[in-house]
Amino acid sequence: MDRTQELITLRQLPVIEEQLRTIRAEVEARTQRALGMVCNDGTVKEVRQMRAELNAEFAALEERRKEIKAKILAPYEAFEAVYRDNISGIYKSADAELKRKISEVENALKSERESELRAFYDELAESLGIDYAPFERSGITVTLSASSKRLKESAEAYLNRIADEAYVIAGREDRDEVMVEYKRCLNLREAIEAAESRRAALEAEKQRSAKAEARMEQESEAAQKAAQAAQEAPIAPAEQVYTLRFVVRGTLPQLKRLKEFLINGGYEYE
Repeated sequence: MDRTQELITLRQLPVIEEQLRTIRAEVEARTQRALGMVCNDGTVKEVRQMRAELNAEFAALEERRKEIKAKILAPYEAFEAVYRDNISGIYKSADAELKRKISEVENALKSERESELRAFYDELAESLGIDYAPFERSGITVTLSASSKRLKESAEAYLNRIADEAYVIAGREDRDEVMVEYKRCLNLREAIEAAESRRAALEAEKQRSAKAEARMEQESEAAQKAAQAAQEAPIAPAEQVYTLRFVVRGTLPQLKRLKEFLINGGYEYE
């Protein structure tokens, strides 16, 4: 048995705790002795050795701790397996089955309540002339905690609000534009703002288009006037082109100057 096994042995937990408190003094003494060593060029090798020894001791103790932990937990893990097979498994299985049965009944009740509410909603919407706000857009959530009466009151309040806002829209000059937006969002303020914004954008586009058309007309008139002026301007008679052939004799610099003169003067020559 090595030293670490002598320091920590598997007994009852209080005995293990007492062992640890006993060896603490020895551990503190060794670490304090190491920390008290002067570390310089002459002693660094010894300090490094002491550090290695302390790390080795701690690693060995850690391994022993893990062994003790595994041995302590082994009986509990065996107990837990028996408990799971004989107690918790039975309870959990029963709970899952009961939950399934409860959910089945609750879902049926919820479905029945929702069908009843939808029928009430559709009938009221038809009586109010609202064909653009189906039940799905109401945001009403059917739960068993809310009574059927309370759910119907929520549906009635929602549809009455829409009817009131539609009445307000009908009294506006821009009712058609606002109603298009309202059917999209079912929010009076948002619909009015969207319609006004669209109208402003259309007006701005009309002004831009009008300015562009005016500019194009001005440019077209200017082009027509220019074309007419060009047609009415007298045509200058074309000058007769003659050909003159002669032989020139001279030095090379003279001939080069003559060539430059012909080029600069716009003469054609061969």
